[in-house]
Amino acid sequence: GLAYYALKQYEEAIADYDSAIELDPEYATAHTARGLAYYDQEQYEEAIADYDSAIELDPEYALAHNNRGLAYYRREQYEEAIADYDKAIELDPEYTTAHNNRGIAYYDQGQYEEAIADYDSAIELDPEYALAYYNRGLAYYRRGQYEEAIADYGKAIELDPENAATHTARGLAYYALKRYEEDIANYDKAKEQNPEDASAYHNRGFAYYIRGQYEEAIADYDKAIELNPEDALAFNNRGLAYSRLGQYEEAIANYDKAISLDPKDAAAHRNRGLAYDNLGLDEEAYADYDMAKEL
Repeated sequence: GLAYYALKQYEEAIADYDSAIELDPEYATAHTARGLAYYDQEQYEEAIADYDSAIELDPEYALAHNNRGLAYYRREQYEEAIADYDKAIELDPEYTTAHNNRGIAYYDQGQYEEAIADYDSAIELDPEYALAYYNRGLAYYRRGQYEEAIADYGKAIELDPENAATHTARGLAYYALKRYEEDIANYDKAKEQNPEDASAYHNRGFAYYIRGQYEEAIADYDKAIELNPEDALAFNNRGLAYSRLGQYEEAIANYDKAISLDPKDAAAHRNRGLAYDNLGLDEEAYADYDMAKEL
């Protein structure tokens, strides 16, 4: 089962774990392993059932508590997830991953101070834990502590230079500080590492827009949209760049698409209204302004 799991042949792995459990129903490790296979297939209910069994068989099994926390987290049952991480850490205070995981659950509930405390613990236990630095950077960013976020992203990049997401995140922090050259440099690096990263093109496009480089912004939004055609914000922002160039018909076409993807996007309605206004289409403009106010 473990060998099949390593090859990502989850059905075969589960079949072998089934056999192991049939032979020894009190084999807690097999229940946990099968739970992980279910988890990786996004079968969270089945995963939780297996972790329940493992914990019933061995209440001191820290790994099963941590893994059940992950499954609860995926189901957005954050309180249950945190309770399991609490137990995993109580059983094993040096369980670095559990501290990091609990931090993520706190972060997703907007409890950034608690998240940072958990990331601090994870980093204290493992100073080479790149993911914990990245996650703490996200929490600092949410608190508006951009310099601290940049420092953490820098450490994460030092430890894991090929992670495009960290470069993108650091770019956002530089943008917040209006340090646009460093902002763009980080998106460049993210794009090099992952040419399929739509967010790197999207964010760099906005940085170009802020600098008044509208043609470059449009080129980046073109690529972002090619990679992620469902990104309503990219269409809206490309519309803004076309508007700045006085190309109002192209702008309206982009706002149309943004609104078709997200009909409740007040900004896209307002921006389309402005474009109609510039073309002298008063009736259409007022209709969009009214809709933006309603939204």
